[in-house]
Amino acid sequence: MSRITFPLLLAALAIGGNAQAACITLHSHKGGCQMTVPADWHVGKLLKSSADAPDGSMHAVISGSAPDTDLAFSKQVMEGSYPPKHVFEDSSRRLFYRYGSDGEPGYYVGVPGRQGNVCGAQIGAPAGKEALVKQLAATVGATP
Repeated sequence: MSRITFPLLLAALAIGGNAQAACITLHSHKGGCQMTVPADWHVGKLLKSSADAPDGSMHAVISGSAPDTDLAFSKQVMEGSYPPKHVFEDSSRRLFYRYGSDGEPGYYVGVPGRQGNVCGAQIGAPAGKEALVKQLAATVGATP
């Protein structure tokens, strides 16, 4: 269970709710990858693998690369398109960095998938929302 899902599950149970109400799991278009967002976020009407915060200040989208794409190749592509401003993690298990301007940064997180691919998410958030971005990034992974 991911680091954000478990605390949300406990919080939902503590207030008499259920785990379903605590979060929404987004799945990549072709399946195989997922991430979790807060329950009050709005899932995209056309792109079900995306969601927006209720106030529109943040958005997230999950996707899966083609098979036989490793994290090293994904890193090369993403960093070429979205040069990193701050790298949180660059390991064989996860690439997580901030790009864009300091006022309106974007974030990318990529992890190896189960289908020989990469599960990648992009998160848009205004300055000051980095703690929530890190929680969302922690949920990106392969579908169990």
